[in-house]
Amino acid sequence: MELFDIAVRGLKQAEKGLEQAATRLGSAGTSNGTGPVDTVDLSDSVVAMLTARQEFTADLNAFKTADGIQRQTIDLLA
Repeated sequence: MELFDIAVRGLKQAEKGLEQAATRLGSAGTSNGTGPVDTVDLSDSVVAMLTARQEFTADLNAFKTADGIQRQTIDLLA
């Protein structure tokens, strides 16, 4: 069903955004060979993580809604 596909794509996109933000935060203070480098913007990383959480929640709700629609359709056809 297309609604499930949309929700799953959104979940994967939110996961990717969270992983990218976590990678940026995890690389804070790492050395590039000439000494430690701190180029992480914490506010951007936190905003990215919060956005990913909101996207994940919205996609889970879409998934639950699609499940409810599918169940009601099955009930109507049964």
